[in-house]
Amino acid sequence: TPVGHITFTLSSIHINSADISHTEAVLHQPSNVEASIKNANIALNAHWHYREDSWPHISDSGSVDVNARSISAAINILITTTKSGEPHVTSQSCSFNIGSLDVTFHGGASWLYNLFSSSIADSLKDAIKGQVCPLITSSINDDLNQILSTLDLKTDIDDNCYIDYTLVQQPFVIKDALFVNGKGEIFDKKSPKECPSPKQEMPETVDSDRMVTLWVTEYMLNSAGFAYQEAGFLQYNLTQDVIPDKIPIHMTTKFFKYFVPELY
Repeated sequence: TPVGHITFTLSSIHINSADISHTEAVLHQPSNVEASIKNANIALNAHWHYREDSWPHISDSGSVDVNARSISAAINILITTTKSGEPHVTSQSCSFNIGSLDVTFHGGASWLYNLFSSSIADSLKDAIKGQVCPLITSSINDDLNQILSTLDLKTDIDDNCYIDYTLVQQPFVIKDALFVNGKGEIFDKKSPKECPSPKQEMPETVDSDRMVTLWVTEYMLNSAGFAYQEAGFLQYNLTQDVIPDKIPIHMTTKFFKYFVPELY
């Protein structure tokens, strides 16, 4: 700066009002989600303070009102899967713009700073525009994927079995619907095996206007029966001593010859 190197701090930032009512999310092929904000407005105030690092240590402080109008932002996100079947997102494009930015200083030598408020506002707007998209991109590519990697896609049902939700293919968009196909298969905990029953194809069309539609095929129920059978949960050894005497059933091949002739 003209007065030398200074340390500037901004604190007690308070948002007085915010209007982010014009939001939209649109699906695009192959598996993209584009989220956008239009005509957003935000007003905030904060305390500012600066001090020259070297002698004579010129300093000043006060407050500032900042009003940003006609804010627009758009982010395009590609949804894919990892090799292990976890969801994964990638920021493919980002745009951010501030229509107008007004800065008004209060306190200290604000009468002087306000003479240059337009130039300060332009510099502040350029600085914000240069920071927002890199911050959003980093949050999506790093932070959001870190959260997604912690999702538990294998959930215990009970002590015998668990259900596997891992994704079996890349998500895809058809018309205005995003399709996410999970395995939905139930396994025996001790010795997980693939169910030998044939798998059914999942639909690739939506005939409903509901926000969310869930499909479950017969394979999920068959895998449950197979897993519990493998776990021994569906096995029971019926012997004569557990049958009450008043029930005329005898655990002999002679008794069952009329039901299963091959036994006799």
